[in-house]
Amino acid sequence: MARIGYPVVTKTWEGMASTKQRTYGAGGYAPYIPPVLVPPLVSGVSPSIGTPLTHHQVVSFDVTDDGDFRAILLTASFDGAAAPEVVYDGTTFSDLYVTGSTTTAISGGFRFALIRAGGWPSAPTITPYAFDTTGQENP
Repeated sequence: MARIGYPVVTKTWEGMASTKQRTYGAGGYAPYIPPVLVPPLVSGVSPSIGTPLTHHQVVSFDVTDDGDFRAILLTASFDGAAAPEVVYDGTTFSDLYVTGSTTTAISGGFRFALIRAGGWPSAPTITPYAFDTTGQENP
C-alpha cells in the first residue's frame, strides 16, 4: 500500500522593514507599517499524510487565503517518474485527472478532490502552487 505526502512550504515576505514615511497631521510623520500578509494555506488533507492510499482513492484538501487568488496550480510527483504531472492548470484538470476530480468553492478558497485515471501508480506527492493577489505564494 502506498503512502501520500504533501510538502507545504511557506515563504516570508521580504522587505517588511520599510523606512518609508507617510505625512501625518500638521507636518508630522508616522512610520509606515506594512500590512500583515498571510500566504495561502493548505489544510484538510484527506486521507491524512502517511495513511496508506488505495489504488483508486480520492485525495482531497483545501486551499484558502485571507484575500483573493491570482492562480492555483497543482502537480503530482511519483517515485521514478522523470517529471511531475500537471494535475490542475488554474482553470481545468489535465486529461489524467479530468474524470472524477472536482474543485468546489468554499469560504476563503477552494476544496480539491483528486482521482487519477487508471489509479495512482505509486504514492503521489501533490504540490499546490497557490498565488494570491498580494504577492504571497505557497510553496
